Amino acid sequence: DKAFVLTNDIDLSGTTPQTVGNNTIRFNGIFDGQFHTLNNLTIFMPEQKFVGTFGYIGARGQIQRLGVGGADVQGFEAVGGLVGRNHGQITGCYVTGSVSGKEWDAGGLIGSNIGGAVSGCFAEATVVSTGQYAGGLVGYNMGDVVTDCFARGTVSGFNFVGGLVGANDNGQLVHCY
Repeated sequence: DKAFVLTNDIDLSGTTPQTVGNNTIRFNGIFDGQFHTLNNLTIFMPEQKFVGTFGYIGARGQIQRLGVGGADVQGFEAVGGLVGRNHGQITGCYVTGSVSGKEWDAGGLIGSNIGGAVSGCFAEATVVSTGQYAGGLVGYNMGDVVTDCFARGTVSGFNFVGGLVGANDNGQLVHCY
C-alpha cells in the first residue's frame, strides 16, 4: 500500500529479478514509472503462476506510465510482460519483447485481467502459449474495460488466441486495435 516512483531508465541485463506480488501478497500500491523504461528484463519461471514484472496486482494497485523494453518473460500460467494477473488499474504502459506461457492466460502486456481497468497501453510482443487464452495485449479479459490500447506482434496458442485479446468474458474493448 505504498507509492513508488521510477526516476531513471534501468538496464536489467545480467540480473535475475523476481516478480513483484503473488497470489498470497498482492501489490496494492502505486507504481509511477514517470515514462521511464525497464530494459532487458528476463524472467524465467516456467513452472510458476502469476509471472511478469508485477506478478499479481490487487484491486487497489496501480501501475502507470511505465515501459518494459526488450522483455523475455516465461512462466506457467497468468504470464504477461508487465503483469501476470491484474485486478487494479494499468495506465499508459507498454511492453516490447516476448512472453511465453505453458497453460492459461499469456499476454504481451497482461496475462489475465480480472476486473481490472487498462487504458492507454500497448504491446509490441511475440506471445507464445502451449495452452489457452493467448493475446497480443491481454490473454484473458474478464469483466472490465480495456480502453485506447493496441497490440502488434505474433500470437500463437492452442485455443482462444487473438491479436489483441485471447478471450473477452463480459469485458469491454473500447477504441482498441
